[in-house]
Amino acid sequence: MAGTERSEPRGNRDHRDANSAAPLGFQLGGVSVEVDGRVAHDCDDTWDANWLSVTARCQAAGAEVVVPAAVMTSWSVERFCKGLEGLAGTGVGCAYLTAEAPNLAMRVESQQADAPITVRAELTADRAGQGHWFAFTVSRADLLTVIGRCREILASHPANQMAG
Repeated sequence: MAGTERSEPRGNRDHRDANSAAPLGFQLGGVSVEVDGRVAHDCDDTWDANWLSVTARCQAAGAEVVVPAAVMTSWSVERFCKGLEGLAGTGVGCAYLTAEAPNLAMRVESQQADAPITVRAELTADRAGQGHWFAFTVSRADLLTVIGRCREILASHPANQMAG
């Protein structure tokens, strides 16, 4: 939300089983997001979401930024996946992925079906003292791969829906 500061959830991360397969996560352009595990939280405003700790990395010519322990909800992953599905299907649209604190945000978009698909990633480990953004061009095939990886994340950490 613009203009509001949200406190980061506190708690300990659950660690993955040592016997688990490849880590959950995805790479899109120079951005990689890897799920570290679940995070306990103190607030109840997203009671049906799983809170996830992720490590985000971004590399481009001459620069690399790593954001350890960024916190996002499974709802954020679900919204991002749905946005990517629409963009991959039509070639037009936008998908957003955001962390609960403003230390990680990614926008994937295309304004016309025959235009390039662009990724703009904004991330920092020190949001009070730094800001970093990166831009990349990706293909529809790249989006399809990320959609599959997002579905794997959601299968392990579902974005539960409240009963109406």
